[in-house]
Amino acid sequence: MNTNINNKVVILVFLVLLVLLLSACDRETCCSDGSTGFSGFVTDSISDLPIDSARISLDDTLKGFSLYTDSTGFYEGVMFGGFDNLFVQKSGYITKSGKRQSGQFVVRIDFRLVPDSN
Repeated sequence: MNTNINNKVVILVFLVLLVLLLSACDRETCCSDGSTGFSGFVTDSISDLPIDSARISLDDTLKGFSLYTDSTGFYEGVMFGGFDNLFVQKSGYITKSGKRQSGQFVVRIDFRLVPDSN
């Protein structure tokens, strides 16, 4: 019976050490796919209302990767290979960008768009 308890203690210690090891490193170090998850909300800076169908992209042109906010102003995606900036565009608003901090593997960027006075 004493051997059975010793085996359980060894297994418990191993699991605790494994959890500590995995929590000590970030996902980019531990995972090989290099993906970055990102999400956030886009709202009007004056009314605080969500902005539906705002375009989220990796550059400020209309080329390449993009996705759009839903009716609650929410967006989310995964980019393989990472990125540095996200841009949000919506007709009637000034384009805005948000920067990913170095080493982040899950990015939350909320945008508050300013209406364009033109």
